Amino acid sequence: MPWSRRALLFIISALTALALIFFSLIGYTAQKSFPRGMSLHGWKIAGKPYFQVAAKLKQTASDFSRITISFTSDRPEAVPASLTMEQLGIQIDMQAFFDSLQLLRSGNRLEQAKNRWTLSGSSLKLTLSFNDIAMQKMLKSVWSPMYEQSPQDARRVITKDDQVEIIPEKAAFRVDEQVLKRTILEWFDNEWNGWVDSSDQISLKLPLLAENPQISAADLEAQGIDRKLSEFTTLYLTNEAGRVHNIQSAAQIVDNTLLGPEEQFDYGQTVRQAETQFGFKEAPVIVNGQLVTGIGGGICQVSSTLYNAVLRGGLEIVERRNHTLPVSYVELGQDATYADGYINFKFRNNTGHYLLIKTQMEENRLTVKVFGRAPSHITYDIESVVVKEVEPSIKYVYNPSLTKEQLIQKGKPGYIVETYRIQFENGQKKESQLISKDTYAAQPVLIATPNDAKAENPSKESSPIVEDGLRGR
Repeated sequence: MPWSRRALLFIISALTALALIFFSLIGYTAQKSFPRGMSLHGWKIAGKPYFQVAAKLKQTASDFSRITISFTSDRPEAVPASLTMEQLGIQIDMQAFFDSLQLLRSGNRLEQAKNRWTLSGSSLKLTLSFNDIAMQKMLKSVWSPMYEQSPQDARRVITKDDQVEIIPEKAAFRVDEQVLKRTILEWFDNEWNGWVDSSDQISLKLPLLAENPQISAADLEAQGIDRKLSEFTTLYLTNEAGRVHNIQSAAQIVDNTLLGPEEQFDYGQTVRQAETQFGFKEAPVIVNGQLVTGIGGGICQVSSTLYNAVLRGGLEIVERRNHTLPVSYVELGQDATYADGYINFKFRNNTGHYLLIKTQMEENRLTVKVFGRAPSHITYDIESVVVKEVEPSIKYVYNPSLTKEQLIQKGKPGYIVETYRIQFENGQKKESQLISKDTYAAQPVLIATPNDAKAENPSKESSPIVEDGLRGR
């Protein structure tokens, strides 16, 4: 029996201990205040009632939204301005706090006790949330003149006296939103103390991000275009509307052509682009050695003017042929014709630097100028020499209605011409190079005759070649 009494006392003691633990657990989890040693972003909240801390946090978050940031900048594009946190779409993120509060109030008693024990001595950190769309909208509104500016590429300008000038590039500035958010977060983590500090304004330097253009002054300078190398001018009649249109069209396409080192210029590409962009009109063209009306007449005045400028710039000629007939706007041996699919004009940029080709049309003058970099003490001149004059032949055309022979066309002589490029060094002749030997066909004397036996009918070309234009009519 004595053993039974001891057992009974043991059971009663155990039950009493369990009861004490149970009621202690109930008392521990029933607390409506934060556990010991707990703090919220530097504010000691241990022992403070849940509702009190929650109310204080909500009020602090509301006060935070009214804090004004005074922005300054060294750049004139970014004028000083003041904006509130609310205007910038910035607010205190209270989610971490309420998540912790939920842990203390949810689950069974054992889970609540475990969470309460875990949170004891912890330090909750508040953070900020950013509404990126609201921030971008506000920044663009306040600094709209700055945002309206676009990056401007550096530009190369040729002055009236043919000097090469480079206008520097200009960057456009935007607010660096990532740096701005990071700066405000650092201030919030390290300096903000909204629990006791009633300050409602801070000062920040507005972080700016330069949006740079694609082409800089250094890029243009590296191309090496620093002076005029050569130029050439030809004259044309302004009363030939179709021809003037065709010359202007081709010249506009050639204007501002930029060639890299060793790059080749192809006049055929110019012709195709001009026809697509402007279209060609009727004007005299050369078909199988005869001057007739066609489409695109005049385009060879552009290629010939360009050819002369290129020759005087010391550039390498890749492909070039003279007209079948002499032309009026350049000397014999100094023209460059074009026949679609047959004859082209090409040259190569052999200067080792970039080339810029400019064209000008003033009154009845077409001028082509070549800009680049080459030794200034080296210059070139062109000289053409007629080595042979070819007398025109006489051709008879049968006309039975005539009683005697009749002159239809006066003949014109043909020529064989040699053209030389002469190089000068410091004004002294250094060498002379034969660059072409050209033949211009003589135009026959045409006589109509009633004598059938005397007449001859010239054979017709199956595929007529059109020069100085695209198509005969």
